[in-house]
Amino acid sequence: MNQQAIAAVVRGLAPIVHMELESLRHQFAASLATIVARVDELEKKSPLKGDKGEDGTPGEKGMDGAPGRDGKDIDEEVLLQKLVALIPEPIPGEKGDKGDKGDKGDKGDPGLDGQDGLQGKDGEPGKEGIAGKDGSPGEKGDKGDKGDKGDSGTNGVDGEPGKDGAVGSQGIPGLQGEKGEPGAPGIDGAPGEMGPPGPEGIKGQDGRDGLPGRDGLPGVQGEKGRDGLDGKDGKDGKDGLDFNDLTEEYSEDGRTLYRRWWRDGAVAKEIQLRNISQIYRGVWKSKSYLRGDVVTFSGSSFVALVDTEGKPELSKDWQLACKRGHHGKDGKDGKNGERGPPGRDGKHHWEQ
Repeated sequence: MNQQAIAAVVRGLAPIVHMELESLRHQFAASLATIVARVDELEKKSPLKGDKGEDGTPGEKGMDGAPGRDGKDIDEEVLLQKLVALIPEPIPGEKGDKGDKGDKGDKGDPGLDGQDGLQGKDGEPGKEGIAGKDGSPGEKGDKGDKGDKGDSGTNGVDGEPGKDGAVGSQGIPGLQGEKGEPGAPGIDGAPGEMGPPGPEGIKGQDGRDGLPGRDGLPGVQGEKGRDGLDGKDGKDGKDGLDFNDLTEEYSEDGRTLYRRWWRDGAVAKEIQLRNISQIYRGVWKSKSYLRGDVVTFSGSSFVALVDTEGKPELSKDWQLACKRGHHGKDGKDGKNGERGPPGRDGKHHWEQ
């Protein structure tokens, strides 16, 4: 990492470190203010010699504070030096007289929950901090009476599981284990090569007759035979039909074409051809329609898909061909026409 990158990292961490230091300074200042006020109050009181009181029972363990956010990487050594510098030098007090034995103190109230720390990212393990300054040793006091046995503390909350460590190097191969149990039968192997022929067996009994075989292949073509005798003359065939004998005629509905061949004034052959082209039949009426018929219904056009007597828009036998259009806008008023010729003079009823 070059100096510019280091400087950028330092500039980015400086506000965070400053904020953390300010937070710690306020906390220490509040705690120290309470302690200083308590010390001033105690100094104003005249010490009374009394019997040494018994040790009070330990207070219950306070509730664990919520885990703080992971902090960003900072120079913990510098931070600890500044924090240690904020701690005032301990002032050794004068040796007090032996106090009277006090009554057993009541069980203390549980401590208040600590404030939640700011959530930070997982930082790398910091360096070991500098040890705080040692206070001046006080004079040795008199041996106190043996205190009562304290109550057992509650079990602490389980800590969060640690991150997985890096994969270690391969260990030394272990000793050979004991012989395992026999394994499951293996898969059948591939068929082996064909063995040598066995000795000739005993002659078996004759088998039953087999089924008839298939027809054999055609034989070789033989020599050409002699010409046969002439056959008898056949009967005269009917006269054929040509286009001169053909007529075509459509049915009245235009849907069927009739093709007729005539002979001697009578129909010799007739073919009917169905025409499925679209033919307009006008406004729909309740009757039979053929495939291809086109009708008008409610302003729209429909084509018959099959022979049907159904009603358009209600029957699937009809296909919409042209949908009814919307009404057009009203046209503009026309210009005034030219003045007509003057009318004839009227007459009174008695002049008629």
